[in-house]
Amino acid sequence: MTHSFLISLLVILSLISPLDLRPSTFNFRTSTFDLRPSTYQLTVDFDPAVKRLTVKETLLWVNNGGVTAKEIYLHLYPNAYSSSASLYMQGMEVPPNSVTRIRLNTLTLSPSLPLLFPYAPDSTVAILDLSKTGGVAPGKSITLFIEYTLRIPEAFGRFGHSADQNLYWISQWYPKPGVFRDGKWECEPFFRNTEFFSDFASYLLTLTIPEGYKPVVPGECISREKLKDGKIKYIYSADNIHDLAWGALREYVPASAKYRKRGGGEVTVSAYLLPYNKVHSGRALLAVKNALSFLEREIGPYPYSDLAIVDVPNNAGLIASMEYPRVITYHTDYFIPSRGLQLEEVVIHEITHQYFYGIVANNEVKEAWLDESFANYLTTKILEEYYPPEMSYFKLFGYYPVPGFVLLEQAELPIVYTLSSYKVPFLSGSLSNYYRYPEAGSIASNSSLLAEWNHYAAISYSKGELLLHALEKQIGEKEFLHILSRYFTDYSWRHPSGADFWRYVKNGTTKDVSFLYENFYLGSGKVDYKITGISRTKDIVKVIIERSGEGIFPSEVVLYTSNGNLKQNWGGEERIKVLKFRTGGFVIGAEIDPGRKNPFDLNYANNSKMIEIQIMGSLSISLKWFFWMQNLLTLAGGLA
Repeated sequence: MTHSFLISLLVILSLISPLDLRPSTFNFRTSTFDLRPSTYQLTVDFDPAVKRLTVKETLLWVNNGGVTAKEIYLHLYPNAYSSSASLYMQGMEVPPNSVTRIRLNTLTLSPSLPLLFPYAPDSTVAILDLSKTGGVAPGKSITLFIEYTLRIPEAFGRFGHSADQNLYWISQWYPKPGVFRDGKWECEPFFRNTEFFSDFASYLLTLTIPEGYKPVVPGECISREKLKDGKIKYIYSADNIHDLAWGALREYVPASAKYRKRGGGEVTVSAYLLPYNKVHSGRALLAVKNALSFLEREIGPYPYSDLAIVDVPNNAGLIASMEYPRVITYHTDYFIPSRGLQLEEVVIHEITHQYFYGIVANNEVKEAWLDESFANYLTTKILEEYYPPEMSYFKLFGYYPVPGFVLLEQAELPIVYTLSSYKVPFLSGSLSNYYRYPEAGSIASNSSLLAEWNHYAAISYSKGELLLHALEKQIGEKEFLHILSRYFTDYSWRHPSGADFWRYVKNGTTKDVSFLYENFYLGSGKVDYKITGISRTKDIVKVIIERSGEGIFPSEVVLYTSNGNLKQNWGGEERIKVLKFRTGGFVIGAEIDPGRKNPFDLNYANNSKMIEIQIMGSLSISLKWFFWMQNLLTLAGGLA
């Protein structure tokens, strides 16, 4: 790029007490976590005419890491879009009008404090060396004064403006430290698939924008002042958040609703809708209310008084379907089926992230499953409680359908959208993703090492969700939700790990779930159980079961007879197992895992076997083939 993004950094060590940047005090809700937060004071001038932000940042960083910090690691996320050498771009060509490369020039007192880029040529992380000053002792602070300008590109990733410039979305836009704990910094670069990790802090944002743009900022609006140049200056305050994202909107339709908290008080839910999607405002707001109602009842209280949702157009990069503290983004298609749940599913998923990510803040770079799988799991629970099964409009061979399958589209208008309707199990999406990539990696592996998006999604979203459903079936729904609630309460405003979660599982149940931990959390093997034979000698019936793959899942085996059902429990270890049942009745067939407690079984179709060939089976297959061919011919005729 021909222009440089220049940040002047003035550093002052505060060794006695932190500089008070806020008009009010801040308290963590969890009494067991009594640490002073860092504070940000951000003064921003937004100029859409030249697509630029001018920023003054005063950061007071408090060392809560327990030992002296000899350096500070800073996230510089906008650099990801400015160079093909970044880990985010992965050698791809830099998009037109991308953000300019951040260059940090330190203007310090004394002595000189050098900056290093540990992942060069990627420059999304910088290190401020404090070794010559003695560093920052535990409980002490350092104050950074930063000034910079930032060009706003047309959205390529999650930062930028829509093609029509009616939406500007400003996320991951300011230098911020990583997380310092146990004497180590966790400040990873910006990878293509993984997300973000930083500490909780207090924010004071002074934002000046032209009249005609509506700001969407999490927190409380302290003041609003109209200036002589036609701009409006807003001041916002937000506590208890680990990130600050905001937007500036034109030609949007506002809508709002009140949600009454279970413990008293209200949440103002503000929706910002594209004009052609205002008809769906009721659905979006109801989805928010349903999500909060379930989460408050089963997990814990929602601690904030505000929550905003922003409808994002197609021409806005990857801005849609993303969570931030107290604000989410989502996308609504021009045409969505009245009985489809794509809109509700996305909104609810992002709302559940307010709990797991927003309040219980794991390291999303290393353990993405701790927020994505939890969001998926809770989304499924909420959809099951408040909504009828979704209807799919395309199916193949009568098996799992593809929800909302668009075969052809022109200017976002679907040409061929529906062929038939079918009820979709809420877990079908995660099952489908897992079936495609059952051995992509273990859930416990470092998420940033899952380079391909399909593998990342299969592990961090889908396989992790299946693990949580499997835990629920083994432990019991009520007991498992109670474990999640205790985990949420104790780790609010903190940074738990997978080990912390498993400790709560172990302490919260007497059921042995170690096989799930060993085989499907630490392990990455697949598994398929199938019944391959049934034979009878007098009153002894032998059922032959085979296991393929490396996973082991104890299961129940049932023999169906004219005298009733006979059951045995099997540990699932052997490759071939022969179970013997004693019965004098007529044998109908046998089945393994009839309650479908094992979501990792790659083929449910071979879990059962009839003792005699049934004529209706052949007829069923013929009918399925006939209707599939009929659908195919209808499609072919429509395309012609």
